[in-house]
Amino acid sequence: MKSRLLLTLLTLTVVVSGLFAQRIGAWEKLGERTVDRKVERDEIRVSHKRTYSKLKFNVKGGEVRFDRAVVEFENGTRQELQIRQTIPAGGETRVIDLRGNQRFIKRIVFHYKTTKGHKAKARVSVWGR
Repeated sequence: MKSRLLLTLLTLTVVVSGLFAQRIGAWEKLGERTVDRKVERDEIRVSHKRTYSKLKFNVKGGEVRFDRAVVEFENGTRQELQIRQTIPAGGETRVIDLRGNQRFIKRIVFHYKTTKGHKAKARVSVWGR
């Protein structure tokens, strides 16, 4: 009986601390796209109904040169982000601050170039906090 109660309390503690960590600063994946040399513009639709104050882009599989991104919010406003950064496979952009914090993100449109010599397609994910 005591071991069952202890196990229940331990499980509850882990769950609650995980939820608390997520709310106060854990990065949350907003979406992901496979990119290639043909398009050079892509978008991620965000379905999470939360506000975010920071974004970062993560790259896997190939190098990506980000030019800019446009964040469109549910209330119709937009924020253009000048990224101008080349990210190698396995890397990520700097943390990008968003103005205001009471708006839900509808979608993120990003403009990029992929490295011509790299055969693997790059996978770009966007993370919010």
